[in-house]
Amino acid sequence: MNKHFYLKHEIMAFNDPRIQNMLRQEGGKAYGAYWYIMEKLSLLPDMEAELKYLKPFATRNFTYPYMMKIVTNFGLFTVTDSCFSPVQLNTKCVAEPQKVEENTAENSGQNGKKYPDNDVKPGKNAGFSTKNRQTMDKKRDGNESEMNCNTPNISGLSNENLQQKENIRDIITTAAKEKEISAAAIDRNNSSDVHQYFANFTAPGSRTSAFLHAELLKLEAAEQSHSLDPYRFEKRIGGQRTYMGCPIPDEAPPRPEDNAIWNDRTKQWILPRLRSKAAS
Repeated sequence: MNKHFYLKHEIMAFNDPRIQNMLRQEGGKAYGAYWYIMEKLSLLPDMEAELKYLKPFATRNFTYPYMMKIVTNFGLFTVTDSCFSPVQLNTKCVAEPQKVEENTAENSGQNGKKYPDNDVKPGKNAGFSTKNRQTMDKKRDGNESEMNCNTPNISGLSNENLQQKENIRDIITTAAKEKEISAAAIDRNNSSDVHQYFANFTAPGSRTSAFLHAELLKLEAAEQSHSLDPYRFEKRIGGQRTYMGCPIPDEAPPRPEDNAIWNDRTKQWILPRLRSKAAS
């Protein structure tokens, strides 16, 4: 496979009226942006892509909005829905009809001959003119034969271009398949790594398992010490014993449960279940 890929850049592309219009409005930067876009489209087999295809190729000089402006504003690309492709540039220089008629009239002269009388003079100049015509005819025949010889080469270039497009299509297809396979392998590896990590983490005798066991012991000890505190259901605010925002007398015993209520008349804690029985 040929590794040296290229794109066709017509040497007369500068003469296209759409290119000239773009240059008048945007300057030389737009001309560079156009060929930058053409380079990126040439990586594809059919030179047709979605509009978002250019986002990864955006740079500080060729931003994505600027490239979209070149694609949509100057008629250099065919945009359909969300896809775009380049149009064929008009690289031929066609003379204006009026100028062609004027040149024909000047060359024909007043007597209607193909050449004016003062261009072909009798005698020595006539022989010189005939010799020039013969030389021009030979050059013309040589150019025609050279064009005929080069015709197979043009066909060969076309076949080579098609082969390169096929190679690029194969590369893109292979890359997509490899990406899918690698993504599936990464998912499997991640799941396996997670299971392996937790198996090592909880393995008896490992450093992480010993650290986890020590932390659990600390938590159990803290819970036990908190359960042994008789005032665990009370809060001290500024040295004053309180529960649920209510002050507790200093002579009151520790609050037995977190739902106990102090009765100032009986001077004792009342539990809700005992209070409901007394009411019944």
